[in-house]
Amino acid sequence: MRGLLSRHLVHFVQIYDSGSIRAAADVLGLTQPALSKSLKQLEEHLGVILFERQQGGVEPTQFGDTLRRRANILDRELEYTTWEISALSGFETGTLRIGVGPVWSQRFLPRLLPAFCHRYPKIALSVETGSGSHFRHLIEEGKIDIYFGGDATRGAEGPLVFSEVRDLTLRFFAQEGHPIHDAASGDFARLEEYDWIGFTHQDDVAGIIREYAEAAGIVYRGLFVQVENFETLAMIGQGGPYLIFAPDILEAELASFGIRAIPIQNVKGVLKTGMMCRESAMYLEPVKFLLQECRNRFDVARI
Repeated sequence: MRGLLSRHLVHFVQIYDSGSIRAAADVLGLTQPALSKSLKQLEEHLGVILFERQQGGVEPTQFGDTLRRRANILDRELEYTTWEISALSGFETGTLRIGVGPVWSQRFLPRLLPAFCHRYPKIALSVETGSGSHFRHLIEEGKIDIYFGGDATRGAEGPLVFSEVRDLTLRFFAQEGHPIHDAASGDFARLEEYDWIGFTHQDDVAGIIREYAEAAGIVYRGLFVQVENFETLAMIGQGGPYLIFAPDILEAELASFGIRAIPIQNVKGVLKTGMMCRESAMYLEPVKFLLQECRNRFDVARI
């Protein structure tokens, strides 16, 4: 039964992606009757209709959409198994797909990659930036392997795990000459006079900023803009009377652009950051290596 499902799953994915049995048959090198029979067997095996047959093609049902989404996970889990076996034999290849939040892409990831590439020269890396919730969905769908950034496992559908590496303290910054630099340390009302810029995605830190505002007794109006590129953040910060809400570990980088911490700092926000992945990915040696490197390099004493 399992052999039937795994063999026919490949046929199903090609039909889904091609939008027609004829096109899928051409790609797979099968006849249309043979592929139609394969699809029928899979539907009988699952007890549902996966496609509505239409003139000129097929349209997936809700069952087809669900199976296609899960097919990515099944395929990636098979790759994980292959990786584990390859590791035991001392021959590791493949592609590790990494999602990374803005702070990690600016401050941490560049310091991780050289060691990883030296240890695993035959493993290619694919890296893209984005928010934790965005990559959580991609991990659930088997399209991304691991994510470095804030904890976004809340509301996860699959068996995701978050391994904390370190907390980031968030505070306000502003360009030199900004009127806020003349404020007293406890004058939180002054924060309401200016628009706030967040160096990250709002879904990762909105709650933290809201808690910051409530603790300071001021009204949170939301972020004026959220930025994931450091140079863009600095340019916007230099171009107007904005307040930048960013991790204090970026203080030196911001100072090089003439942006420094403001004196109103009695209330701070804290963002837990680390590595998020599917539970099965934690068994992979390359993933374990990255996590250990993070903990070796990025504990508070070493930053």
